Amino acid sequence: MKPPRNQIKRKTSANGSVFSPSTAPTLLAADYKAAHKRYNQSEKGKARYRRYEANHPGHWRAKNAVSHAIRAGKLPRADSLLCMNCFEQAKDYHHPNYKPENWLKVFPVCKKCHRKLHKKSVPAPCADTKGENDVR
Repeated sequence: MKPPRNQIKRKTSANGSVFSPSTAPTLLAADYKAAHKRYNQSEKGKARYRRYEANHPGHWRAKNAVSHAIRAGKLPRADSLLCMNCFEQAKDYHHPNYKPENWLKVFPVCKKCHRKLHKKSVPAPCADTKGENDVR
């Protein structure tokens, strides 16, 4: 049985504001960011990062290589380009593979097509990697 509404403990953010789903994105963005930073710097967060690196060698480095290339002006931001599959506004770059020599051989895709690419329901439209990622 649920307690009466006036006896339910209400969640509050660090600045004392009351948490509610409708105000969560605006009130708790800074709190979330701070909590995320604390977690990443904790032993548990560091262990999680090490497990990810062990299970996905090269993924993080490839992502960072693209970020550095964007900041250096070698690659345009993905959101300034069109998706290679559906020609909608792109949001991400897709890595066909994570070999170091291919870290910057990426193509822009929207969120929907990026999800489909990782589920292998659409072929990758990158001519440089033809044969490596063919979906059959």
